[in-house]
Amino acid sequence: MDKTFQDLEIAIRENTVEKFVLDVIGSHSTSTLKDAEKYYRGENPFLSTFNKSLTLKDGKNSVEIDTKPAVSVMSGIFKGIVTHKVGRLLDNPVSVSIGGVAGGEKESPTQNVSDHLGDGFDTQVKQLATFASIHGVCYAFYNNGSIEVFKATEYVPLVDERTGAHKAGVRYWRVNVNKPYIVQLFTMDGYTEWRRADGGELTDKEEKSYTNYIPTGGAGFVATTKPRRGKAYSDYPIIPWYVNPFHESDLTAPIKGKIDAYDCKETAYIDEALKMKFIQWVFKGYGGDVRKLQSMLKTMRQVGFISGDHASDDTSIESKQMDIPYLSHANTQERIETNIYRDAQIMHPIMFRTGAVTATEIQAVMRQEDTMMNGMENEARKAIAALLKLAGVNFESITFSHKTIIDGLAQVQMLNTGVPDLPFEYRLKYNPAIPQEDLEQIVMRHEAEQIGIDDGLGDMEVETA
Repeated sequence: MDKTFQDLEIAIRENTVEKFVLDVIGSHSTSTLKDAEKYYRGENPFLSTFNKSLTLKDGKNSVEIDTKPAVSVMSGIFKGIVTHKVGRLLDNPVSVSIGGVAGGEKESPTQNVSDHLGDGFDTQVKQLATFASIHGVCYAFYNNGSIEVFKATEYVPLVDERTGAHKAGVRYWRVNVNKPYIVQLFTMDGYTEWRRADGGELTDKEEKSYTNYIPTGGAGFVATTKPRRGKAYSDYPIIPWYVNPFHESDLTAPIKGKIDAYDCKETAYIDEALKMKFIQWVFKGYGGDVRKLQSMLKTMRQVGFISGDHASDDTSIESKQMDIPYLSHANTQERIETNIYRDAQIMHPIMFRTGAVTATEIQAVMRQEDTMMNGMENEARKAIAALLKLAGVNFESITFSHKTIIDGLAQVQMLNTGVPDLPFEYRLKYNPAIPQEDLEQIVMRHEAEQIGIDDGLGDMEVETA
């Protein structure tokens, strides 16, 4: 059962805080979170259960044939989805309109958020969004004028039972498996830190305070260290960051299932190509010992052919040349991959192949993606607003400059056919295939051809991008 902030208050009154912290760690389930990380790294845990062995039996004997694939082929599709979403939202710096800074003078109307949350903000914010996309949530700890990233695999929030507000939390982590855990209990006033060996008790207790950097007139900071266990912030300094209103991972059940199907089919296809050597052997009239069959299969895989001596007298062996069904396999994989991107509500790269889809289809998919990105942006705005509040920054609005994808073919089609009455010069100006430095000469040549005179330019070669 999940612990809450009220449970922590009881533990403090009863002087059982260390037991409480160990209970929180012991009840923290991370298997699903760690599996999602594996999918992001291009691994697939499901493949370990895929076609392990096949058991053959006759009347007397039973043999097990290893059918585990020689290789595991994993796609890395999930990382592509996460990278696309995070990059579109955060590749450009996030800006903020300033209404004034606590304790300082008014500043310029619009600035980068990194001016107020530290130089590393643009990098840290991408890490936050990336792990939030993988796990469903990530946590930003604002301290010492910068942001630390707490993954959901290492941090457990303690929320208020009455309001749902994030009031405290437990973090446990270590640098490698040979080192003890660092265990930290964060509260409003500061945090307590212990060390813990595997399965051991908490030791080396140390109380620590937060350090608050207060922004002053410019973009600089003044370090203010509060008294030990003193209150350094107006609110709890660890902020949850989500990527959607449902607070769930982007590795949803439909996406995970299709990635598993994609990887299993790709693995089976490559494995079969490696093993079969393009020749299959057909046994006719076989009714012998399954152990002899196992021996024949082993020989066939090792040297590519078998001897008739392996078979009984009434068995004939015939070779068949096999062709790998590449086209049907490729079509199936493309269909699965397209459906994965559809479920993720982002545009599949295949849509930018020349002539693959119409401009209307691209626009429909982009509208769906825009809606999804708006939800992701709203969650990011909430987290950044909370961080700016902790830093003492009075702001009016937070602005994201999304990176967008423009399909050049669709733009040209729209200019040439969508609005046929557009002036020739306008269509040239907004055609992405026309170098703008050549625009004037092209217009002059066109006008000369219209009135039938020699423009004196001769044959001009135009280099397109």
